[in-house]
Amino acid sequence: MAVAAVIGLGLAACVTEPLLKAIEYRGMLAEKRGRVVDADNGEGLAGVTVTAIWTSGTYDTGWASSSGGCDAERVVTTDANGYYTIPSVYGAITFERIWWKQWLMRSLGMTPFGVGYDWHLVPFKQGYVRVGDEAGIARATKAEHQPDRSFPAYWNPPPYDAGLTYSGIRPIVLRRTKLAPSEQVIYDFALYLRSDCHGYPAIRETMRESVQDMACSLPGDELLDPQVIHAFLSIAGERRFSHSSSTLWATKKQPASLVCESVGGAR
Repeated sequence: MAVAAVIGLGLAACVTEPLLKAIEYRGMLAEKRGRVVDADNGEGLAGVTVTAIWTSGTYDTGWASSSGGCDAERVVTTDANGYYTIPSVYGAITFERIWWKQWLMRSLGMTPFGVGYDWHLVPFKQGYVRVGDEAGIARATKAEHQPDRSFPAYWNPPPYDAGLTYSGIRPIVLRRTKLAPSEQVIYDFALYLRSDCHGYPAIRETMRESVQDMACSLPGDELLDPQVIHAFLSIAGERRFSHSSSTLWATKKQPASLVCESVGGAR
């Protein structure tokens, strides 16, 4: 009888706690609507690729361990007036399995792991930079760590207002810019990394042709820094590497002509 009661309580918790969490995170899970605008004229910006990523992480205070991963990804493009709509992820992200495991661990006298959820947006349009990212580009080109860490805005949800049926994201402002190829590819690589959900970001295809053009527009004898080379090759994709590309993984500078060849471009 006692066992049945315990199981009954567990089943009730498995239903109610995930439901409460779904309500708590409704702003994160619901459909999202927003607009991308041009900083120069305030008008909507068409053709911007907007990638939304939802992640979760688990942690255990007893062992101070943690793990995380990408739970869902949505990729949309702004319309002629800069507006976009991101579908909800209510069906893609569920809480039942996680909370059932937590309840079971408590029942067995174990310390349950904690769970954290988050999401972020990555807008991308070739030749544009998100307002506020300019300072991060200088840091990223000199950084030894991953360049995306130089752009804090892409590690947090954008400002939004949670409504009953959808969340309204406040306007994202992009500015046309003319970066040097070595700076542009580092910036693109930062966005690429933050758009990576399952090892192959959807915006890679959008970026690939421009990356080829950038690499091959440089003087062939110009020596590129290793982090710039790494950005070019990562976006281009390993399947496009030539037989000589392995030499580029050295920690020394390499000529742009070799990078152009390795990313599959042509002069």
